[in-house]
Amino acid sequence: MSFQSEKYSFDIAGDSDSRSILAIMEEEPSRGPLSIIHTRRPDPVKSFTADCDCEVYVIRDTENGEAATIGACDFRKLYINGEARQVGYFHGLRVAKKYRGKVPLSPFLKSLIDRNSGNGTACFIATALADNPDGQNFLEKKRDAMPSFVKICGYDVIALSTCRKARSIKGFSLRQADDSNVESIINYINEKGKGYLFYPTLDVAEVRAGRYPGLRVGDFYCLENPDGGIVAAGAAWDQSSYKQYIVQNYSTPIKFLNSISRATPFFGLPRLPKPGSNLEFFTLSFWSAENADIFNIFIDLVSFERNRYPFYLVGITEAHPFRNSLRKRPCITISSVLYVYDLENNQWLTQLSGKSRVPYLECGLL
Repeated sequence: MSFQSEKYSFDIAGDSDSRSILAIMEEEPSRGPLSIIHTRRPDPVKSFTADCDCEVYVIRDTENGEAATIGACDFRKLYINGEARQVGYFHGLRVAKKYRGKVPLSPFLKSLIDRNSGNGTACFIATALADNPDGQNFLEKKRDAMPSFVKICGYDVIALSTCRKARSIKGFSLRQADDSNVESIINYINEKGKGYLFYPTLDVAEVRAGRYPGLRVGDFYCLENPDGGIVAAGAAWDQSSYKQYIVQNYSTPIKFLNSISRATPFFGLPRLPKPGSNLEFFTLSFWSAENADIFNIFIDLVSFERNRYPFYLVGITEAHPFRNSLRKRPCITISSVLYVYDLENNQWLTQLSGKSRVPYLECGLL
C-alpha cells in the first residue's frame, strides 16, 4: 500500500479482521431521527463483498496491531451518460473511538483513489449524512493531500409503511416476475436506467444465479398498462441475511408516537420495534416508472404484496422528479449528501449542471 506511516499502516482486510471490524461498526449508533447501529453480522468482510467487487480496508496501529479505522470501496458498473462505466463507491468509514482525531484520513483516501485510478474507474462517489458536518467537511475541504470531492445533490432514504388494504387501479395490473417475464422486466429497468446518472446495470443471468444475496427472480415486479406494456418496475429486496439495522433509540417525537403503538399507523408512519430489536423491512430497489403518478401506484401495489414487512425503504435524490410526491406521504426521512470525485476532469459534471441527467443512487447497494 502507498499510504504507510510510522504510526499507522493501510491494509486490505482479511478474514481475521472480521471481529475487529464488527466491533468498530457496532461501537456507536448513527445520528438522526432513528439511532441505529448498521452492522453486517456474522462476517462483515464477506458481507461487504457479497454483492459486488469490493475492497475492505483497515488502518492499523503499528504499535499494537489494532484496527483503528475501517472503510470499503465497491466497484460496480453504473450508467454515466447512457454508458455502463465502472464507478467506485467509498463508504463505511468508521474510526474507533480511541483513535478519533489521531488517524490521518486524508492520505488514506488519496491512497485508495490512487490505487484504483488506473483500473478503468471513471469516478468515485461517496455520501455523508446531512447532520454530520464533520463527514461533509472531510469530503469538501480542499487539501494538498486530499482529492477534491464535488457536492452533487441531496439524497433521501425514506421509510414508508406498507399498505394494509389492496388498491384497485382500473387499467393497471401488477405482475410478479417469473422465468417467463423476468428478462423483459430487467430490460425495461436497464433501458430506463440509461437515462439516469449512476443507475446500476443489471444482468438477468446474475439475478437468476443469485449474485445479489436475498434477491430472487420473484422479488421483481412490474406494472402493466391495459395493452400489457410495462410502465414501472422494481424489486422488493430483503437484505437481512447479510446487513442488519439494530434500533438503539428514537428521537423524541418518534419515541412518543411509537410508545402508543396504535398511533403510528394512524399517522401513516411505520410501526417500529422496541430499542434493541432488528428492523424488519425491504428496500424498493432498481425502480423506475414513466411518471410520478404511475410510480405511486406501483409502490402501493408492491407494498401491499409485501405487507408482511411493517415498512420499506426508498432511496431518491433531491433532483429526482418523483421526490416531492414521495415526501408528501407520511414517512421518516434520513437525509444525506452525494459527492463525486471525477477522474475524467469533470467533463460529464458540466452535463449534470445542465440537468440532462438526474442522479440515481441505489439504496439497496449502499
